[in-house]
Amino acid sequence: MATHELDLKNVSIGYGKNKILFNELSFSIGSGVSSIIGLNGSGKSTLIKSIAGLLPLQQGKIFLDRKDTAEWSAVEKARKFSILLTQRPKLPYFSVYDFVAMGRSPYTSITGKLTPEDVEQIEKALIKCGIESLRNSLIDEISDGQRQKCALACAIAQQTPVILLDEPTTFLDFRSRYSWMELLQSLAADEGKIILFASHDLEAVFHFSSQCILLTESGKIELIVKDNFHSSIAISEMLKNSSLKFDGDHLRFLHSANS
Repeated sequence: MATHELDLKNVSIGYGKNKILFNELSFSIGSGVSSIIGLNGSGKSTLIKSIAGLLPLQQGKIFLDRKDTAEWSAVEKARKFSILLTQRPKLPYFSVYDFVAMGRSPYTSITGKLTPEDVEQIEKALIKCGIESLRNSLIDEISDGQRQKCALACAIAQQTPVILLDEPTTFLDFRSRYSWMELLQSLAADEGKIILFASHDLEAVFHFSSQCILLTESGKIELIVKDNFHSSIAISEMLKNSSLKFDGDHLRFLHSANS
């Protein structure tokens, strides 16, 4: 099984030279499930979009398996990075099958005709996400949670070494959140994928990610590996000026009145 490595080298990201959120970020993550956490407005979504190439870098380079992603065409990037954003897709009259099939667009010809290989990958993705029974349902007529699973199925069908997700558990109930995260773990373990998700769901972060990228208010990052979650000063610092405190022994947050 192939493994992969994603490297950011002196990367500055933001919205033009006058709105830089992070300056000269450098970190590496490998195959497995990693997470991004931070307060509202800290830049989690911006970082995800910048890695995917949806936002231009203001400085620096991003490498996947030692190859500069800036040198790739849009199609080449689409074969390496798939991304799930929080926005609800507006695709009237699209069936679930049609939606998931869009994940094969980087591989189809200009006619969009599906090959047997494309069909096989779509079927596998539907089954992995447990939505094969919805294949003929319209994407606009299913629940938000089901639509979120369709988005993941589309990313799986895309067969990229990197899957980037922004708040993936937002529309999922408690049981679905855990089955979703377990699926991400199995994709990383069985196929060597890099799974990177931004989330406010700290329970999912602590239990399912092998390392965590904490975005601080000062515009810096802290890369924390799983073994150090319980003792992380950076996570505790994130809670300054609030009534919460971090319980490292149980990897949870507590209201100070309950301590």
